[in-house]
This record gives sequence, structure tokens and C-alpha cells, in this order.
Amino acid sequence: MIEKLFPKSVDNQYRGLPIAKWVFVAMTVLTVGRSLAHIFLPDGGAQSIATIPLDMYSSEAAMVIIGMFAQWGLTQLMFGLLYVIVIWRYQSLIPLMWLFVAFEWIGRLIIGFAKPLET
Repeated sequence: MIEKLFPKSVDNQYRGLPIAKWVFVAMTVLTVGRSLAHIFLPDGGAQSIATIPLDMYSSEAAMVIIGMFAQWGLTQLMFGLLYVIVIWRYQSLIPLMWLFVAFEWIGRLIIGFAKPLET
């Protein structure tokens, strides 16, 4: 297991289950897509996707939320581009990338329960 997560040599040979690779490709498309939505949608996706009632806040508060979503989108874009590079040139790192994906999603679930957003 450790050898699959941290291979001694990094190459473009994926040695895992084919389904895991193709789901990772789909996850990469999802990550890049949602990052672009957060960056380019006028509300950053805060109201149109996440249903945060921006119209109930002052315009200044709404702009802070929209700005935070756009900055989050940039972080997601960086991870998405890293995933693209792994798929393109370093497929032996796909298991490690799955660890990062799991860490992000589980962490967001935990934080979402600890600090829920009003939607």
C-alpha cells in the first residue's frame, strides 16, 4: 500500500484498477469545472449553486462571500491542473492524488458540520 502511494520512481505507468483511473479523470474534470464556475460566475456560484442567500446580506457582505468563492476557485483550479499533469505525465501518482481528494472531501464534510453555511 505504501509503495503504491509513494512509488520509488515516478513514471507514467498506472498500476491500479482501471476504474480508479477513469473516475479520477472524471474527478479532474469536475474539479476544473467547479473552479472555473467559482472564478467566473458573477456570484461565484454562492447563490446560484450553493443557494447562499446573498440578496439577504448587505452588498459589502455579499461581495466578501463572492470574493472568497473566487479565491477558493483559484485553489481548486491549481489542484485541478495538478491532477491534469498527473494524468498526462505521472500516472503512478494517481493513488497519492486519490488520498488528497479523499482528504479534501472528508475535511470539507467535517468543517461543514462544524461550521455550517446558511443556505
